[in-house]
Amino acid sequence: MIHNVKDLEKVLQTYIVKALELTRDEIFEIVSDKIVEYYNEPVFDNPNDPTQPVHYNRTGRMLESLSSSAIMLENDGYMFKIGWDDDYLTYHYPKGFATNRFGETYNNVTGRQVLLWMNQKSHGGIVFGEHNFWDEALMDIEKRGGFAQIFKRNCERVGIPLK
Repeated sequence: MIHNVKDLEKVLQTYIVKALELTRDEIFEIVSDKIVEYYNEPVFDNPNDPTQPVHYNRTGRMLESLSSSAIMLENDGYMFKIGWDDDYLTYHYPKGFATNRFGETYNNVTGRQVLLWMNQKSHGGIVFGEHNFWDEALMDIEKRGGFAQIFKRNCERVGIPLK
C-alpha cells in the first residue's frame, strides 16, 4: 500500500532495479556476442596465407573475463559496470602465444593490448581480420536506440509506463 511519496519511491526503486538488470543483461549480451564473433572470425582457415601465424594459442581468457556487476546505488542514482577488471587488463599472456612465419613473436602482451587489437582488425597483433568489434558492439547498442532507449523499453517491460 502506498501512503506517501516515500512509499512510492520504495516501490518504484524495485521496478527500476529490475529494468536496470534487464538493460545490463542486454548490453552484456551484445558485447559478449561480439567477442564470440571475434573468436570465430575465419582468419585462421587458410594455411597458404602468409600472414597467418604458424603458432597461435587461443586461451579464451578475454571471453571468460568479461563480467558485469550487480546494480549499485551510488550518489543518488544507480549504476552497473560491464567490462574487464584490472586483473584481465594487466594479465600477461604467455610468452610467444603467437608466432609468425618469420619466427617473430609478441612477448609481454597484456589483456589491454588484446582488447585494443580486437578493435583494430587484428588477432594477436599478427593476423588481420575484418572487424572493429568494440565499435560494432557500440553500433549495435545504437541500433537499438542507445542506452536510454534500451532502459526505457525495459522500464515498460517491468511495468513502469513511460511516455
